[in-house]
Amino acid sequence: MMSTVVLRKPLTLPLTVVFAVFGVAATLLLLPSTADYPALANAALADLLVTGPVLFLIFAYLRNLPLIFVVPIASIGLELSLLTAPPHLHHAVFTAMWITYPLLCLVVLRATYLTVRQLRLAYPMAANITDTHDRLHALLRRALNNSRAAPAMASDLSFLHYAIAPPKYQQSGPGVFSSHGQSGLIPLLWAIGAIVILETVVLHILVHLASPVLAWVLTGVSLYSLMSLVAHIRALPRRCSSLGAHGVTFRSGLFGQCHVPYGHIANVTPTSMGDTLPADTWQLGLLGSMEPHNLLISLHQPTAVEITHGLSRKTRHIAIHMDNPKGFADAIARLRDQDRP
Repeated sequence: MMSTVVLRKPLTLPLTVVFAVFGVAATLLLLPSTADYPALANAALADLLVTGPVLFLIFAYLRNLPLIFVVPIASIGLELSLLTAPPHLHHAVFTAMWITYPLLCLVVLRATYLTVRQLRLAYPMAANITDTHDRLHALLRRALNNSRAAPAMASDLSFLHYAIAPPKYQQSGPGVFSSHGQSGLIPLLWAIGAIVILETVVLHILVHLASPVLAWVLTGVSLYSLMSLVAHIRALPRRCSSLGAHGVTFRSGLFGQCHVPYGHIANVTPTSMGDTLPADTWQLGLLGSMEPHNLLISLHQPTAVEITHGLSRKTRHIAIHMDNPKGFADAIARLRDQDRP
C-alpha cells in the first residue's frame, strides 16, 4: 500500500521514463533477431544495467527525491537482465552484480545512518505525545523534513506495531470517550478477517496452478491487508476520541482521525442507522457507510479527515459512533461554550 501513495506525483515521470527504457531493452533482448546484432544486444543490456538506474539518479537529483529509491530500480534492472538476456551475455550481468550490489548496500547503509541520526534528533520533540500512532507520525515528519514519505511510513509502522505488539489500553477518564465497545463493529471485522484468510488460501491454490509467482504476490497482498485489518481492530479500543483544552480529536482505529477546534463545531446531532445524512458526510471508519453511527458532527467550515498513508478528505459533516453519545455531546457543548471568548 505504501508504494501507491508515497511521492506519487514526483515519481510519476521518473518511473514512466525508466520503465519505458526497461521495457524497450527487455523486448529487444527477447527478440530472436537481436542475436544477429551483438552491438544491439549489448546496448539493450547496458540500458537495463546502467542507463535506467542512471536516468533515475538524475531525476532524483533534479526532483530532490530520496536516493534510496534507486535501490529497487537497479534491482529490477538486474533481474530483467537475467530473465531476458541470452545465455552468452549472463557473464556480463554477473559481473555487473559484483559492482552494483555493493553500491546499493552503501546507499542503504547511508540512508539508514541518516534516518537514525534524524530520528535521534527528532525524538525529544515527539516523546511527550502519548498516542503511539500520532507519536510515530510526528517523529517521522520531523526526521524526514516533512517529506511526503513520512505519513506513509508512519502508517505502515503503526499497522505493524498494533498488529504484533499493541500499546496498553488507553485509560478511561474525563475527556476520553470510547467508540466501539457497544457498536458490534469489532466482531464484524474479525469475521471479515476470517473470510480474508479463507479466500487467501483458496485463491493461492487456484492461481498457483497457473502462475506460482503471481500466487505468492497475491498472497503477500492479502497478508498485508489482513495485518492492516488486525492492527485496526486492536487499535479501536486503544485509540479513543478525546476532548482537549481547545478542541476534540476524533479517532476510529487506524483508518480515521481529525482534530476540530470547538469553535468550528456547529451542532452535534443524534443519529441512527438508516437516517439520511448530508451528501458530504464522511463516515469515520474503515467500512465507511457500513459502520454504525449515532452522532453527526456538523462544522462551520470544512476540516481535513486523515484516513491513512497521508490520504485525507475534507468534509463539513462527520458521522461517528460513541458508546456514550449523550455524555460526549454534552461535554462538547460545555467545552465549546467555555472556549468562546
